[in-house]
Amino acid sequence: MGKAGIPVPGICDDCKNIDFEEISRAPTKWLAPWMCPWQRICVLDWIHYSKDCPLCDIFIQATSRGSAPPETHPQPTSNCKPSLVSRRASTYFDINPGRYDYSVLGIAECEDNEEIETWTEPLALLLRTSARHNYELKGPRGRLIENPIDWRAVQRWIHFCDEEHATSCIFEPESALKGLKFIDCETLRIVSSSGKPPPYVTLSYLWGRAGGLKEGSLSEDMPLVVEDAIKVVKKLGWKYLWVDRYCIPQEDGPEKHSLIYSMDQIYRGATLSIIANGEQNLKYGLPGVSSVSRLPQPSIQIASEEYTLCWINMRTMVEQSEWSTRGWTFQEALLSTRKLVFNDTQLYFQCNSMLSMEMVLWEWPNGKRYQPEALLSWKVFPHDPRTLTILDLYDRIAEYRVRQLTYTSDRYKAFQGILQNFLQMDDPVKSLYGLPLEGGTRSTKSNCELLQFALSWASNRRATRNPLFPSWTWVGWEVMPNDLGSHNVEPYIIASLPKPGAPVPPGAFFRIAISVEFEDGTCMPWEEQYDDILQKSSVTRPPPCLVISGTVFDFYLSGNSTNVHHQMTELSPLPPGWSSVAYFDDPNIGRPGGLRLFLGLMITVGDYFNKYTITKDAISVLLLAPKNSSTYERIGLVKLILPVMKISELRGLVANPTSINGLSNVRKQTVRIM
Repeated sequence: MGKAGIPVPGICDDCKNIDFEEISRAPTKWLAPWMCPWQRICVLDWIHYSKDCPLCDIFIQATSRGSAPPETHPQPTSNCKPSLVSRRASTYFDINPGRYDYSVLGIAECEDNEEIETWTEPLALLLRTSARHNYELKGPRGRLIENPIDWRAVQRWIHFCDEEHATSCIFEPESALKGLKFIDCETLRIVSSSGKPPPYVTLSYLWGRAGGLKEGSLSEDMPLVVEDAIKVVKKLGWKYLWVDRYCIPQEDGPEKHSLIYSMDQIYRGATLSIIANGEQNLKYGLPGVSSVSRLPQPSIQIASEEYTLCWINMRTMVEQSEWSTRGWTFQEALLSTRKLVFNDTQLYFQCNSMLSMEMVLWEWPNGKRYQPEALLSWKVFPHDPRTLTILDLYDRIAEYRVRQLTYTSDRYKAFQGILQNFLQMDDPVKSLYGLPLEGGTRSTKSNCELLQFALSWASNRRATRNPLFPSWTWVGWEVMPNDLGSHNVEPYIIASLPKPGAPVPPGAFFRIAISVEFEDGTCMPWEEQYDDILQKSSVTRPPPCLVISGTVFDFYLSGNSTNVHHQMTELSPLPPGWSSVAYFDDPNIGRPGGLRLFLGLMITVGDYFNKYTITKDAISVLLLAPKNSSTYERIGLVKLILPVMKISELRGLVANPTSINGLSNVRKQTVRIM
């Protein structure tokens, strides 16, 4: 019995103290969602792994985010404790109350004495269970998943998307893609596509050592994950599957590079993308398809209702998987318009307009589908790419930089599909070797000013130099694996960039001239040959060198600071009242080691800001170190923070920077940056 007499068989004495009668009490009136936050029922400070208490087992599995139950109490994050919370279904799912309304139970991590906010998202929900195989629902319910998968749910999701989202989720390529091949799932042979490709499915997974092609057909040691993907394609009524290891030539050549450059078209053009997010072992396969089962889904009887544990925090599950640490999988997911994720708990579907998960049902008897904001907040991947801006591209770069690659030579190739996708927006965002250039209809800046903004990027992550790429772009710096979670700072990359359409500060640009030097010795002026340079960069190896004529000065770093990401440095000399903040690409630059001489190249003046705040005017300065007698490498960015100035003074400083007193040896110079 529960505390108030509601029968809950088999639970421990601690769980019997939960007031299930209060939880199950029917609502008396409808309240707007923002007026009805989650209510804490109790802090689950007694839970322990007990095979004899089904409710403790549910709490443990919820707090361990779907992994196998630990033998000991899982450690909550920070000062948070797992709590049992409750909210009316009408307010959580934003529906009118009535006979479909009931208490939604959640397991959330929150401060012990914290008032739970409306926007708090639980780790998992306890939902009333729908009858097995009942797809004609009356309100949101939990679903008991099965092994093997009941494909009718997936078919309903795809059918609804086909009917309702044709303009947003179905991509029609403008022309045939040369060299495109598929696995014929009926004959298990590799076939070429000529003309408009047929409907096909792509597979995103982690590579391993397994068989490839053998005389145009799949080898006998084909990975189980590919075998299962072929079964999924056939179950859903399609015929063709695209898998990179079989459909892209593995030897270097024009066809391979052309297909890699066209990854955005391949994934956007797919009818569906299968994401293998379970245990990353090629012999493991897709859970629920053949030999690999999903984790058991616990449920419990409370009075006359069965409640099922539903893991809704799919974003955390996906982000914590090895699949989410690898570089190539990043663009594979983002470029796909419709994704079907397989992991150990359930199926997750997301298109550009909606999401669905196997454990939660919210379809309605009249065939219409309603998706409240509470459900959209569960999305794993960014929605509708048609509305993306240059600021979104900076976010994607930050997320991608922490991904790992087996071969660091792939750092640029594995992101080219994302860059191509942004180039296809209604307001295109162009780029030079990964550096976003604010172009399109809203830009009023000159070509040189666009690149000056782009060069002022800075990052909060420690990195090591990747000599395969230029130092002036983020591509030339590999984020250190042991720094992925340091300092509790979310990864970001910034530039001295106003929001799209915002006015540029008066006198924001130092007058500099930029030329781009290619490997073949061609040196092209950026301002005059902007489009030609971008075109040449897209068909040949990107340019290794920038040749910049501008204002430079000498300065020293004492290296006494300890925070090597963004630190107040003892940069000297500086004019009276000036200070500095340095963002080091190389963490060793800011460490103790005596005075060292560097070269500063002034590029922009604008508001000094970090991820969240804007303070005052600052000069962005590229921090350069000599590589040899004729070239330099970028090793960071310095913000020289200025005292309060009148607009006329600021304009005078920009117009004649060599007149600045207090900087060492201010002069005009041409530098070659690799």
